[in-house]
Amino acid sequence: LSACLEQVAFWADQSWSLMVMMRLALLFLGGGFLPISLFPEPWSSALYFSPFPYLMGYPVEVLMARHTLPQVLLGLGVLGFWIVFARTTAHAIWKRGLLRFGGAGM
Repeated sequence: LSACLEQVAFWADQSWSLMVMMRLALLFLGGGFLPISLFPEPWSSALYFSPFPYLMGYPVEVLMARHTLPQVLLGLGVLGFWIVFARTTAHAIWKRGLLRFGGAGM
């Protein structure tokens, strides 16, 4: 996910602010500030289909044995989807950005 946002630098001069916003979203939606179990029910269930809990809160919950094996396998499946999605998106942005890039050598 970071690679996708950092590659915005092909088109924009300031891409650092996007990384700051992603880190704040990770802290709020990933369980860094507040555990995901304390979110209201429709939100907590929906958050497990986003990539944010799997970067921070979910590994801690798995280590604390708060999830059953089917829940862990579902989490790994969702995480696998986000890995493939982020990799494919980053690759597409990279290829498109290289067409725009003009580097000057010595």
